[in-house]
Amino acid sequence: SLGRFAESDLMLVGTSILISLLIGCLRRSRNRAESAGEQHAVIASRLLDDEQRLRLALGAANAGIWERDIETNEGYWSPEIWPLYGLSPSETVASREAWLQSIHPKDVHRVQQIVEPAIANGQEFEAEWQVNLPDGMPRRWLLGRGRPIRDDNGKITHYIGIVLNISSRKRAELAQQKSEAIYQTLFDHMLNGLA
Repeated sequence: SLGRFAESDLMLVGTSILISLLIGCLRRSRNRAESAGEQHAVIASRLLDDEQRLRLALGAANAGIWERDIETNEGYWSPEIWPLYGLSPSETVASREAWLQSIHPKDVHRVQQIVEPAIANGQEFEAEWQVNLPDGMPRRWLLGRGRPIRDDNGKITHYIGIVLNISSRKRAELAQQKSEAIYQTLFDHMLNGLA
């Protein structure tokens, strides 16, 4: 009976050890899962912080970001781009066609001559244009930059870019050109008067 007692004790001890090991494994797994959950929460929080910083920077720069899938031609415009283009997301889909319609007719061909060859050759591009706004609205100029995004095989899958409102700079340039033209006219008249 001592042998039986020892055998049942061994079974109990063995079972207890096995249960202890399983509980330890479960605790470690739960801790890892909680840690992974905490890491996920930290990553999600950091992404949210980064997005808020990006929105703040875009707002301060009076800019927006865009993306275009080369294969599907589907586009994404950040919320900041819509008012820059003078368009409404409830009335228009982010697309190449909508972008082209937002460009003033006198600039469309010139901008296409810059952007389309760059995309066809997988190059970065930069173009300036006036926005096609209704009569009576102040003129607005934008600067767009785009860059290709490649997959692991080097194939271009997307273009991403930024659009900046450069109206203040363009107004200053136009004012300077006007001022220079006035001074040139005055200078020309002065020379004519002396001759």
